[in-house]
Amino acid sequence: MKNIFLLLLPVIFFAEACKKEDSPPPPDTTLAITAIAPATGTYGTVVSITGKNFSTTAANNTVKVNGVTAVVNTATATELQITVPPNAGTGAITVQTGAQTATGPTWTHIYQATVSTLAGSGTTGYADGIGAAAQFNFAAFSGICVDAGGNIFISERGNNRIRKITATGTVSTVAGTGDFGYVDGPAATAQFNGLRGITIDAAGNLYVADASNHRIRKISTAGVVSTVAGTGVNGFADGPGNTAQFSFPLAVAFDNNSGNLYVTDQNYRLRKITAAADVSSIAGSGVSGYADGTGAAAQFSLLIGMVVAPNGDIYASDANNHRIRKITAAGVATTYAGSGISGNTNGPALTANFNFPTGIIADAGGNFYTLQPFNNNIKKISAASVVSTFAGKGTEGITNGAGSLAEFKVPRAIAISNDGIIYVVDSDNQLVRKIIME
Repeated sequence: MKNIFLLLLPVIFFAEACKKEDSPPPPDTTLAITAIAPATGTYGTVVSITGKNFSTTAANNTVKVNGVTAVVNTATATELQITVPPNAGTGAITVQTGAQTATGPTWTHIYQATVSTLAGSGTTGYADGIGAAAQFNFAAFSGICVDAGGNIFISERGNNRIRKITATGTVSTVAGTGDFGYVDGPAATAQFNGLRGITIDAAGNLYVADASNHRIRKISTAGVVSTVAGTGVNGFADGPGNTAQFSFPLAVAFDNNSGNLYVTDQNYRLRKITAAADVSSIAGSGVSGYADGTGAAAQFSLLIGMVVAPNGDIYASDANNHRIRKITAAGVATTYAGSGISGNTNGPALTANFNFPTGIIADAGGNFYTLQPFNNNIKKISAASVVSTFAGKGTEGITNGAGSLAEFKVPRAIAISNDGIIYVVDSDNQLVRKIIME
């Protein structure tokens, strides 16, 4: 009997071993992401996520791009298709299905400009109101700036008024009766004539180039209009503000570090007004031309837009020279961008072509943006001195949306808020446009 048992024992072990080998392994229910394609792009990009154990019901998969929830378009057990949401930023893609969450590769977000309309009916006129209920008359050239609270101010040439637009699009009148004239005093009874550039100081006081009055005017936070400099005579004279002369001043820019106000006029010079209202000439010969150099050795031709960098350097759009010029506080003028040939080409800053650039701004990253009214677009000059098209299809129109598809009609003035929102006076559309990065 013992021998029989010993003979049967291997058979039993073999049978048990076969039984174990024939048993299927438990199913793998682990949620996992193996790849994403593409791995970089703008918002609105459709991305395929491959992996395992996704829900076949799209709504049962929660997909986030850098923590921002995305729309799931289609779902199978091994593949999800999503649309990248605005403002996603660069970060990992995650999928949550049931109680499990899987982390996948990093999505690299490319931000793009998105254009919308903030205010204006699109019809020339004058009306305060909200959004499309408001009306403007920019009369080609007007100015724009933004205060620390995100309120937009426009020096409206056609209506001879200073207008305010809140960040939510409510338009009101700050100063001016609308009549052509010259009157200081309370904002509601003040008069202007041919307003151009506008800027704001650290305390919230506004300064405007009152071009046809040949004066620089101030609108205080208390709502009082006064004359900072200029006699009202079309001419050229440096000295105390009450004896200084300008010729159709165009652009104004405040240097909040030094307290100086910079002005360009059709004397083809860059002028400076100190806090004590003393006027001097920083650069420019007084003759229209093109020359880099220091002080009076430099030449410009119609400086229209201007911005002061944090280090005190001034960047100005030299419209008739189709260039962006840099002028130090000491009056050294150089060419920052533009070949001098009218055109619309991108590339290295000094070989790129502009066409009558007007307004110019700078962002916190050291990039510059300048308007090209006759190319109906906005050019970006990167901190690395490379020019690209930031927004604008290049055709006249009123289209909102992605920057590359948006349309403008002769945009002339531009400003940027502390949080990086860009505002544009879309002159011939009689609209104020808003551009955000998403």
